[in-house]
Amino acid sequence: MDNPIKTEEIVGQTSPRMEPWFKVMIGAFAPMAGAFVLPSAATIPMLVITGVLMLVGFGMLINHERKQR
Repeated sequence: MDNPIKTEEIVGQTSPRMEPWFKVMIGAFAPMAGAFVLPSAATIPMLVITGVLMLVGFGMLINHERKQR
């Protein structure tokens, strides 16, 4: 028997996937969490790493959007 409910794919639309820039942005929260757990001497370096990863992820997002145009 045929399934009466069929999904239709829109032409030109790909299935959702995890973008590389999004992985970097999510990964930036790991050092921030570590800053709360590690001794206070490691807080500033961990926050700097978080900021750098956020900037890299944002740069990757801008690059990705420029390539799509």
